[in-house]
Amino acid sequence: LVHGASAHLARVVAKLVPGTNVYNFILQIFAFWKFFSVELIMPRKLLTIAGVNNQAAYEEKDGERQIVRGDATDAGLLRYSDAVYPVLLARQSFPTKFEIPFNSTNKYAVVVVSCAGARDHLVFMKGAPERVIDRCDKYAHERGERPMNDMYTEMFEDSYHRFGVCGERVIGFAFARVPAR
Repeated sequence: LVHGASAHLARVVAKLVPGTNVYNFILQIFAFWKFFSVELIMPRKLLTIAGVNNQAAYEEKDGERQIVRGDATDAGLLRYSDAVYPVLLARQSFPTKFEIPFNSTNKYAVVVVSCAGARDHLVFMKGAPERVIDRCDKYAHERGERPMNDMYTEMFEDSYHRFGVCGERVIGFAFARVPAR
């Protein structure tokens, strides 16, 4: 989450009816994102990770574009991301070189992608927040990336547990730049 926006997000989430599916949750979060310019770097990175590290896919069926592959979480993330960011273009811009699909043991999914014009590869990760944050040394703040510290870790754990107590699904996202071999 982008620090400083969590209070508004908490208000949006508090209005959700228990049992709301992922797609409806993401549509409600769309109202939250309207407070930020999509041109801000952190939301763009989040949308790119959500769209590229995703097993869901669209296909034309009976003249309609339908999601034909992927679980409910990936389908919801694809619908949301694609509504505000061109996922197909992102997938073309960041072709997958290596992939670790989500499984219940790891509780995360990872893709390594190449980036046109860059020597480095990017690693996009999504999954259980406690698994994702364990692999991070920085976090997204409204003014850019900041180093992890005890205060942030405590705030993260508090927020994560508050969402969990309410029965809400929380997904962590991360990225890293790695040298290409």
